[in-house]
Amino acid sequence: MSGRSRWWHIRVYAESELLGLVSPVHAAADLWRVHRLHQVGLGRTVAVAEVALDRVIGMAGIALAVVLAGVTLPWEMLAAFGAVAAVAGIAALVVHRRRPDLLARRPLPGPGVLGFGLTISVLYQVGVAGLILGSVIGVGSSVSLLGLVTVFAASQLASIIPRFGGADPHNAALAVGLASLGVPWTAAVGAISLVAVVPWIPALLFGGSSFAARRVAALAASHPHPLRTAREHLATRRLIPRRWAPPALAADLEPEPAPLQP
Repeated sequence: MSGRSRWWHIRVYAESELLGLVSPVHAAADLWRVHRLHQVGLGRTVAVAEVALDRVIGMAGIALAVVLAGVTLPWEMLAAFGAVAAVAGIAALVVHRRRPDLLARRPLPGPGVLGFGLTISVLYQVGVAGLILGSVIGVGSSVSLLGLVTVFAASQLASIIPRFGGADPHNAALAVGLASLGVPWTAAVGAISLVAVVPWIPALLFGGSSFAARRVAALAASHPHPLRTAREHLATRRLIPRRWAPPALAADLEPEPAPLQP
């Protein structure tokens, strides 16, 4: 929809994740993505719909990962997940009835795009599960793979609830689940702490680098000759000798001749 390259979207996503980690309930992530899409020409409504659709595909990927895990979840948890899905469906239906023009501006993705998004979401869940297993082993404990998959699948449904930085219901559910599998509380909390800290590394590396690169590009565009501009600024403030100033500015800095006496 935006007409931008995939690399542009990856950079925006990295920036949004960094902002999301430092903001309450991860709210700044979606707000930043909407802002960047609006900057490149998308209407604000279309940008909001774009980000919301990404979230819906992500939640669908979580549900698909739970199904593929082949675990049996408590009916209360399934009922809660179904209630959230029903509310989202009803909200979309109301918007479609009351404001059909809003949805008409954003065409739905094709089957190929939808399948690609679901595949990325499922692979992301597999990567997080591997990170949890590695963290448990890293703190000197162990857990059965089947038990970890069961706990991870159950805790993923808590990911729908907004989070604050690394502390969220998902991580709390993971800690309780690991403790129920026989992992000591100290080891469970240590493993989840590692899981909460690790996302900061790529966020700072990629998101921070993207912010820095955009800032440098903006400064280069506003000051095409930075060294000359700096020399002019320093010479104007008499911080460097006039002979070091650019020729045009050095002539302006020469003192005016004294008037001739009659």
